[in-house]
Amino acid sequence: MLRWREEWFGSRQVDPEGAAGLGLTEGEMGMGHGAEEIEGADDVDQAFAAAMIPHHEGAIEMAKLARERAQHEEIRLLADDIISAQEREIGILERHVGARHGS
Repeated sequence: MLRWREEWFGSRQVDPEGAAGLGLTEGEMGMGHGAEEIEGADDVDQAFAAAMIPHHEGAIEMAKLARERAQHEEIRLLADDIISAQEREIGILERHVGARHGS
């Protein structure tokens, strides 16, 4: 993706205000969790799965925006792949969270 960015826009530099540029908050992008939540957890599997679900949901939201607004077909196709992969992974993660809560 950095190669595409450089080719299309002349720079590999990622915009530090990327979330705002997409109209999303850091939380909506699933970036509200840190490793410390997992480090201190009694159940690391459950904590990891619980932290990763919002991260994956944020990836889906970003990919939906990319699919709708992208100027390059490569990005629209990648966005479709990301949505499919992240939805599949959320299903796996939810089983780990639910297994710890009797689901």
